[in-house]
Amino acid sequence: MKRILPILILLAMAVAGCSRSAESSQPAAQAVMLVSTFERLHAQPAAPLSPAESTAIEAFMSYRGYSSVDSMMAGTRMARALNSFGPLVHATFADTAALMAMVADIDRRAEAAGVRLAAPRYAFVIWNDVHSMAFVDSILLVALNHYLGADCPFYRGLPEYSLSAKTPAQLPLDIAEAQVATQYPFIGQTALARMAYEGVLAMARQQLTGCTEAEALGYTPEQWEEIERNEARLWRQLASLKLIYTADQLSIDQLVAPAPYTTPLGPDTPPRLGRYFGYRIVQALLKRDGRKPLPELLAPQFYADDRILIHSGYNPN
Repeated sequence: MKRILPILILLAMAVAGCSRSAESSQPAAQAVMLVSTFERLHAQPAAPLSPAESTAIEAFMSYRGYSSVDSMMAGTRMARALNSFGPLVHATFADTAALMAMVADIDRRAEAAGVRLAAPRYAFVIWNDVHSMAFVDSILLVALNHYLGADCPFYRGLPEYSLSAKTPAQLPLDIAEAQVATQYPFIGQTALARMAYEGVLAMARQQLTGCTEAEALGYTPEQWEEIERNEARLWRQLASLKLIYTADQLSIDQLVAPAPYTTPLGPDTPPRLGRYFGYRIVQALLKRDGRKPLPELLAPQFYADDRILIHSGYNPN
């Protein structure tokens, strides 16, 4: 079964930025560097495959619509992907062990938090596809060519606001969120429920990667400083629009989806303020009622309760 994720809008030093407590003694994650496997098969079509490689390639072929390994390697799509992205992927992710340590750290943190992940195995790939990740059965396919750095020539023409999510340091955050959001999908109707859910996802990104609040919410230091300085004013502005309890899907998406700014609040505002305020609401509730385990926060009984704002007492001033 395929579960496709949209582009999620970056190891040694890069991964360390948001996976600071990875331990060298931890067990290796169930992960395969399929990019190297593709290159080996391209040079030697009859090259033997390990059981892990065979399983990962089957998942890749299922997602990409290939009928056999021979047809996959003989096709022009694979050749173009290897020639275009291969050298940059190897230069950016030269330390394969750091990649494996990064996903192992996410898995370890998830287990410690009692969070179930959607897939226990990973395969690092490259492809000419708009999606950066896809779930196929029990494997998360991760396209490394989506994380080559904001200045990568292949990203020319992309909206400027999206480039900050195209770096190696974003990779562990996207993997963590993909795993959690797929295992615990949103179930709710109102903007408030979606805001709270998005806030919990940001908390999950923090707990599973060790990143900062700003990084978990997707903000640059400058954006974070602006939001923190103007939190009360921005909250009043949002409340005045009477969108907090709306069930209009377009309005809800405009509050939380990646964009250059938060559309309902105007072009001079930071992006995704619905996610920020959802994070603050959940944070205020936990401060009042005490800490709760992450799986409990990811349940609709928690985030979709229309009384969550009242119970939190959140009211910046």
